[in-house]
Amino acid sequence: HRYTAHTRTHTPMDFSTSFSPHNDVLNATPSTESEKKALVEELKRRGRVSVTTQRYPDGKDLYGKAIEVLLSSTEANANDNVNSNNNDLAILHSNRALCYLQMNKAKESYEDATSATCFDSTYVKGFWRLGQAAMALKKSQEAIDSYKTAIMLDPGSKPLLKELIKAEKQLVKDQEEAERLEKEKEENHAKANAVPPPAVKKVVKDDVPSPASTATASTTSS
Repeated sequence: HRYTAHTRTHTPMDFSTSFSPHNDVLNATPSTESEKKALVEELKRRGRVSVTTQRYPDGKDLYGKAIEVLLSSTEANANDNVNSNNNDLAILHSNRALCYLQMNKAKESYEDATSATCFDSTYVKGFWRLGQAAMALKKSQEAIDSYKTAIMLDPGSKPLLKELIKAEKQLVKDQEEAERLEKEKEENHAKANAVPPPAVKKVVKDDVPSPASTATASTTSS
């Protein structure tokens, strides 16, 4: 069943100051485990619709709220099973990482993807998202490592292999560019510290009067 919002005080994630078609769920504060479970399912459903329709800011908020609710549920039931929600948390962080990446927020995407791989080290999409975010941040080697891990988990994935090849090519370009810049830096340093050749002083001989001038001068002198 779909979640029915209850009127309670707002949680730390308060969207009441801005309009959103999802304020009913974004500002909901479920108290029981059954209410939390129903809310998370509704948030996930709306999140999927938002991503499908490319409303990534909405998706980001919805997945963020779901993460918040799940974390509070995990903390409340830590003595029962601390890892009970880890798989769902990995998926939610991965999905929010996708939203952030589509919003050109690579740093946030990278952080969420990293969280996804921490919550579930076997979740392929978590490493896939991490590779994509790393590429956006120009961290080619990290992207390669992430894609390789994902391929180990899903050896038959052609899209992952394609991403890996792309990252490896980018790494070669990055290394070539780094070498070019280093060489240019060394050349500029060498020019700046080069000892200039000693200055050659031009010797100008004193003017010597010509014999004719001397003769003229002697006949006109008093």
